Amino acid sequence: MMYLSRSRCLPVKLTLRQFIWMMEIIVGAAMFSGILGKRFFLAGNTLELLISLSLFALGLALYLIPVYVGRIWIGRYYPAMTLVGPTEEVINTSFPGLRSIFK
Repeated sequence: MMYLSRSRCLPVKLTLRQFIWMMEIIVGAAMFSGILGKRFFLAGNTLELLISLSLFALGLALYLIPVYVGRIWIGRYYPAMTLVGPTEEVINTSFPGLRSIFK
């Protein structure tokens, strides 16, 4: 389910792959909106300046939506994920020389 808040959700069921692709599409739309806003900003007319600011605001909102939805998704399905850090084994495997510096 696609949750918009702790209790409200959209009536769609997505797999993890579909969820990630949906997030990527939203970020792509945000980037497109920002680029289009820049094009209108460079024209210089008053109306085009308002359109440009509107497109920048839309792009910013679309860019931040995946962050918000991702936090809700992590809180709902992996609540302990934010509390758990890397284990000693992972640290030793990833950075073998790092432990010798701090000992």
